Amino acid sequence: MDTWSGRLHGGYVLPHREEMNALVTGHARGVGFRMGTAGKEDWRSGWSRKGDVWQGVELGWLYGGSASLGHVISALWILELPISKSAHAEVGAGLGWATAPYDMQDRPLSIALGTHLNAGLHLALSQQLRTFNSSVLSLSGGLTHFSNGAVQLPNLGINNIHLGLTLERRGNARATDEATLLTTGSNDAEHFARWTTTAAVRAGVRDVPLAGKPLHPISSAMIATERRWNQRWGCLFALDITYNQSLRALSSEPLATNERIQLASGIGNQWHFGRAHLALLQGWVWTNPDHILGRRHLHTALAYEINEHVSFEIGLRSFRLRADYTFLGIRCRL
Repeated sequence: MDTWSGRLHGGYVLPHREEMNALVTGHARGVGFRMGTAGKEDWRSGWSRKGDVWQGVELGWLYGGSASLGHVISALWILELPISKSAHAEVGAGLGWATAPYDMQDRPLSIALGTHLNAGLHLALSQQLRTFNSSVLSLSGGLTHFSNGAVQLPNLGINNIHLGLTLERRGNARATDEATLLTTGSNDAEHFARWTTTAAVRAGVRDVPLAGKPLHPISSAMIATERRWNQRWGCLFALDITYNQSLRALSSEPLATNERIQLASGIGNQWHFGRAHLALLQGWVWTNPDHILGRRHLHTALAYEINEHVSFEIGLRSFRLRADYTFLGIRCRL
């Protein structure tokens, strides 16, 4: 079924680092407008045990609560995954345009974001409050994050914790019964490889240590093995080798080539949404870690299949809620 919804939300930008305390002076607030489809067909049949799976786009506006945080206009791809007949989880990713990025002369206090264009991530839980003839009123709570992944400093990031009210208008529903679900592959009998191995090459840049300095290129290669448990998700094990030229900016002496190489490992989950795949890994850098960022990090990657064997990737590493090393890459199934 085709649906659209409007959302009003209010909350607070989390001062996750001490420098943010001076920026957070008021409550954040915003609006969102969603357009998309809900159903149990195609890949969504594997996720639709307790209701329809919705996917679509949200156009949003966020005011951070102060002039230093400014406004963010965003476009996010959103998935609503049912966890009961009246509740669902939300996950989303996209881009946001900040109106008040750091500028040495015009906005010296706007140290949350260093660029106009930023990546956005969204996580939330939603519970239906009341159902009308053709619409639903829901209450949601979650987190929306914006940052540029240290492509240009400063990059403290905006983490907006919010509560929201959503009014969803539903279109003409398609008739979907148990017999239809069986023919669209809603059971776990659908064929997929239990074990898969992929290799990826990636490239990105970092701005370190001070804003406005030359950008440092970073390249990496990863090999990962996944154990699929069902259509929806699997466990992922990965080994990574990174050539991190930004390490030379933090050293008082010239670094040899082997002193810029970082070996890392990761373990976590990968969720599958048709041709899109979202990986979240807990990672550890074993050699030549950045002494400011440390070893432990969260590795996040969103891949979209170009064909059966090749996927396009975008992702980042996050160290203690600090987004770092944004990358683009190509993933190949071995």
